[in-house]
Amino acid sequence: MQKCGVLEKDDKIILQSKSILSECDLCDNCLGRFFVSSTNLSSGRRLGNKIRNSINFRIATKCYICKNLFSNIDLYVKIMQNMSTEYEFSTFTVGAILKQSIIERDDKLRSRFHLRGVDGIKTDVTKELGKKFIRKTKKRIDHLLPDVTFTINFKTEQCNVKTKPVFLYGRYVKDKRGLPQKEESCRDCMGKGCIFCNNHGIVSFDGIEGKISKFLYEKFKTERVKFTWIGGEDKTSLVMGNGRPFFCKTTFSKKTKC
Repeated sequence: MQKCGVLEKDDKIILQSKSILSECDLCDNCLGRFFVSSTNLSSGRRLGNKIRNSINFRIATKCYICKNLFSNIDLYVKIMQNMSTEYEFSTFTVGAILKQSIIERDDKLRSRFHLRGVDGIKTDVTKELGKKFIRKTKKRIDHLLPDVTFTINFKTEQCNVKTKPVFLYGRYVKDKRGLPQKEESCRDCMGKGCIFCNNHGIVSFDGIEGKISKFLYEKFKTERVKFTWIGGEDKTSLVMGNGRPFFCKTTFSKKTKC
């Protein structure tokens, strides 16, 4: 048996790998993930391949843990790419929803062989999606406050995209009477957003709220704008001078910067 590269001095990895593979078939990703943190490699798949070559184990036809989920990663990255073209963003993060049976098999195997300090399969899946998406798009990953969050649902084979809210501060002047400050909420959804109001929550755009909202819909390609008013006035009043201040938040925006 010939060992190679990073495995030359680590008989423990070889012995544990033999024990694991003698009980169940694993893909290179799942096998390598168990040991990559104790090597200088960054790719679990490459390590898994090195281990398999070192101990002359055949490639698994179906991985016990992920059921060959990793073989479809490129397909989901392509879906992320296609959906991302509708958005203007610099940073992103990615999440995953896996079948519970996959997570349970992963937990069971890590417990069975006392594999501590090892990334769970969900973490590995999101890392792999993130790395490939970065290579394709040159975008930066940001786990704290990303412009866009992709969530891949492997149960339904769908991708959901959510953008961070945009918070704005402004002032408005009302130099003619007859304009209400607030618009009436859509009666079908009570302001929550529905197909009848195009998810805006309002159907009229004659007042201050409506006019500012309409501007922001276009500016940020957003669906919803939520206002916090600093004081108020009735429709017969004027607002002069420096104007009345307000705060607002846009949600589901396809642009996150002015």
